[in-house]
Amino acid sequence: MKSLLITALVAAVLAFAAAWTVQGWRYGAEIAELQRMHDKALADQRVELAEQGAENLRHVLKAERSQRAQVDEALAAARGREAQLRRDAAAVRAQRDSLRDASDAAVRLAGESHATCLGRVAAFREVFDQCAARYGELAESADRHASDVRTLIEAWPGPTAPPVPRMADSPPPQQE
Repeated sequence: MKSLLITALVAAVLAFAAAWTVQGWRYGAEIAELQRMHDKALADQRVELAEQGAENLRHVLKAERSQRAQVDEALAAARGREAQLRRDAAAVRAQRDSLRDASDAAVRLAGESHATCLGRVAAFREVFDQCAARYGELAESADRHASDVRTLIEAWPGPTAPPVPRMADSPPPQQE
């Protein structure tokens, strides 16, 4: 009886040890499977975050290219306006010189006997030259200012420009 009891006790201990080992293997496999799923989820999340970052970067670069193109167009238009302003200023100077030459011819034709006429023409010419020079400078300055304002307005990002996303605007990573 004693030997039967010892045999039963040894069999129970061996069964307990075998069950413990089998459970350890089973739970070890479950833990390994959970670890593999966790690692896969982390890898998927990293890929998704990298794709979101790349998409945000593409969006920022597109917005920057759009803004750069807008600035370049505004600068090209400003250069064209500047060239036109120079042509206009040259035309004003040419007109002024033409009128001065006409007044010189009128003075020469008036002759020495018309001293009063010559004095008036000389005074007129002096005042006209001063006014023409000042008005030409003022017109050129005003046109340049208007061109600068227009360039700034055209180069400034407007409501049609796409907004530039900030990294803080990115959605939070999804937990699986």
